[in-house]
Amino acid sequence: MIKTRCCAVLLGLTLLESVAAAQPSPDPLLARWDIAPYVGVAQHSPVGADWGVTEDRSHLFIGIHFRTPVVRVGGVQLLYAPNITPFLRLSHRRSAGSTVPQEPPAHAVGIAPFGIALGIPFSRTVRVIGSTAVGALWFDRVVPIPDARAFNVSLEWGGSLEWARSSGPAIELGYKFHHLSNVYSAPENPGVEANVFFLGGRWRRTVRP
Repeated sequence: MIKTRCCAVLLGLTLLESVAAAQPSPDPLLARWDIAPYVGVAQHSPVGADWGVTEDRSHLFIGIHFRTPVVRVGGVQLLYAPNITPFLRLSHRRSAGSTVPQEPPAHAVGIAPFGIALGIPFSRTVRVIGSTAVGALWFDRVVPIPDARAFNVSLEWGGSLEWARSSGPAIELGYKFHHLSNVYSAPENPGVEANVFFLGGRWRRTVRP
């Protein structure tokens, strides 16, 4: 079930990006990239029936969101939005009375090249951003339990608010739901979910053709 859903999301993102990239536009904003580093935290991984079933995991993210416009209608922009994760710490904090063996912290790097976002101006200084991305994470050990894998697929979606007084740097505050699993490429595939709250900044760079 999880493998089918992840494949469907990945295919949908790829098709959307292909369609968006094929749209002809003389808009000079096509050469502009937003670079938005952030720090995100999540405590007590939620447990679901179909997705992640691993509890008592906490996350610390240090990542960078990238965005560039591909289609604009009025003030609304469709953006290509990949991201990278130079550092992710996954730690195990057992609940009181838990009999599950304590797992040591694991660390990972990752990349999510299949991402799209929608930027909607709320006011002259505030923009609302909704985004989703699919990628991969490489951990320094098998996670989240033995018989799983160190390599995992990641899936995320969420939204943020961006405050800027001019075209200069901006502050971004947001939330995203993050899921990782090995999509049944190992004997065990419990999956781990996270409700991630993040704070970061945004810098705008223009890439000359």
